[in-house]
Amino acid sequence: MIRILGFLCLIFLMTACSADKKELKNITREFITLMSEGDNYRAGQLGTESTKRFLAYRTASMIEMGVDTKLEMTVENIKCSIQETVAQCRFCCDPNGDKFEVPFVKQDEKWLVDINIDELIQKTKESEQ
Repeated sequence: MIRILGFLCLIFLMTACSADKKELKNITREFITLMSEGDNYRAGQLGTESTKRFLAYRTASMIEMGVDTKLEMTVENIKCSIQETVAQCRFCCDPNGDKFEVPFVKQDEKWLVDINIDELIQKTKESEQ
């Protein structure tokens, strides 16, 4: 009886993880598509407050540099890894042909893109020095 119960728990966990990965892949695809189209408002609706700030900062920076806010990004080969309430989805390819990673956090049973704008700004400052 314990083996059967253990087996059922294992199947449940595998199914739940698989459903989460499918959801994360769909959100990644939608987020990158919206961001690539320059629709940062709708892309922001898929993320945390920090992600919304990142998108606003990104848009302002691109406009200031005279660069189009639309990007050519291909969303292929999405692979997601989950660790409890955080996840990462990597895919190919950003405009430079590099792999790109989208971080997630689970809040109120919902996966949200979680780009830490403060961390990105700090890294940018450090690389400029």
